[in-house]
Amino acid sequence: MAQGWVGELAGVQVCLFEEHPTTGTVTYATLGLSRHILEMPRGREVRQELLFSVSRRFADDDLAKFLAYVAEGLVREHRAFLRGQVLPLGHAVARGSRCTSLYVALPVVFPDELATCADTQPPTVFAWLIPVHAAEAELVTRLGWNEFEDRLERTDPDLFDLERPPVV
Repeated sequence: MAQGWVGELAGVQVCLFEEHPTTGTVTYATLGLSRHILEMPRGREVRQELLFSVSRRFADDDLAKFLAYVAEGLVREHRAFLRGQVLPLGHAVARGSRCTSLYVALPVVFPDELATCADTQPPTVFAWLIPVHAAEAELVTRLGWNEFEDRLERTDPDLFDLERPPVV
């Protein structure tokens, strides 16, 4: 861990990890969010931590504040983010970016062990938040997350680049 910030929400911090998940990137991760038990469909419950990764050139304290803000909303709603969910922001994720939503994905760019921590009750799952363009968010809404993830696999965009072109 290279740096940390304490958010407005007691007990939830944001940590910065350099060169993760790959060289030239940084990851902002929540720490302490998993103290909250969140609701899922069909009466299930889960704990959750959030991951947000960008190319090093986009690293900025504002991104830590942004992730803390997203985490605070999650706690306020007490509903877990689900794979394939699109979170509209109403603004760009960062200066210079045209991505205006976040896509909730499995953390496939990280080691497999990071996906779920079964040592907690209920288990803690890690959600990777990927910045997406309006057209990509619309594709998820229209055709589903499977189609969007298939397109990501086919086109292999740099998902850490906040200025990347859309895949649709």
